[in-house]
Amino acid sequence: MAVFVGAAYLSIAAFATAASPIEERLAVRPDVLMATVPGDGSNAGRAVATLATVRGVEAVAQIREVAIEGADGTSELGVVAECASLVSVLSAPDLACGPGRVHLGPGGEAVTEATVHSAPYLGGFALGLGPIQDAPLRVDPADVDRYAPADLAPEARAALPAVVIEPAAFPGGLGDLPVTRLAIRTDGDPASIERARTAAQVALPTSVVRTVGEAATDAGALVTELGRVVSLGVIVAMLLAGASLAIAVISGLVERRTPFALLRLAGMPIARLRAILVLEAAAPLVAVATLSAVLGMLVAQLVIRAIPSRDVPLPDVGVAGLLAVATAGAIVVVVAAMPLVGRITGAEANRFE
Repeated sequence: MAVFVGAAYLSIAAFATAASPIEERLAVRPDVLMATVPGDGSNAGRAVATLATVRGVEAVAQIREVAIEGADGTSELGVVAECASLVSVLSAPDLACGPGRVHLGPGGEAVTEATVHSAPYLGGFALGLGPIQDAPLRVDPADVDRYAPADLAPEARAALPAVVIEPAAFPGGLGDLPVTRLAIRTDGDPASIERARTAAQVALPTSVVRTVGEAATDAGALVTELGRVVSLGVIVAMLLAGASLAIAVISGLVERRTPFALLRLAGMPIARLRAILVLEAAAPLVAVATLSAVLGMLVAQLVIRAIPSRDVPLPDVGVAGLLAVATAGAIVVVVAAMPLVGRITGAEANRFE
């Protein structure tokens, strides 16, 4: 079970690292702070008003993360935001908002009739908004344009939202679609960034406010630390498995001491007898550990492939290294019990009544 969990986690860790936080996946400029808006988003307006008075803050974009379910059954992720305001916080080149109400990015499919659901999951964690809200979207095909060229480099394509919907595309208003993020553009001065961070956290006490660099560092540190814990857990579990196998081998040896003692009298070297017992313990250990690791990687691949619009990384080769180290440690524990073989199968084991 430990090997299965470890293999699954290490396989997903590479994907988690590639699926970077929204600050990085939106190609946000280094001088832009991204602030989560917890709850139902009702405090977003107050936060925007407060930030407008902070020296060094140039603009604030309100972002609503949404899932767009088309009338034909298609589904994709996007954002509801004023396109010009959103583009001003992005660092990708050649972005320009047209006069339409729906703007397509790289890979985005034309949307004219759909249901837009609140989906605050682009940053990796649900924000606890309660029931998912939705709003109908109907626009004329002439109101659909592109804000990003289709021939962007692959890294730029992956760093832009597929669809940007103008708030004006919802005649009934956006009351049911809560603001989930604020993109705070500053003049780049470190003092301005810190003033904006302080103001945002005062207005939104439970929010997470960070730049793209801080987001990448935090995400990488979390994945690395969890990887260490999981790896340590696998190694300890395998050592315990080795200890259990060593006990089982010695118990079986006690029950078969007479046949083994006779083998020694017949000329079998004690080293060969010990090798047989180690092989008897190692074979099932290696087989079960390998099968568990393969199953863990397979389950991880199936989970990752179920996530739309994401590249699926190959299984992490670190799983093989971890499995080799853990298995070797377990076998060493078994070998450590082998000196008892000589004592148990000595000449006195051949004495009969």
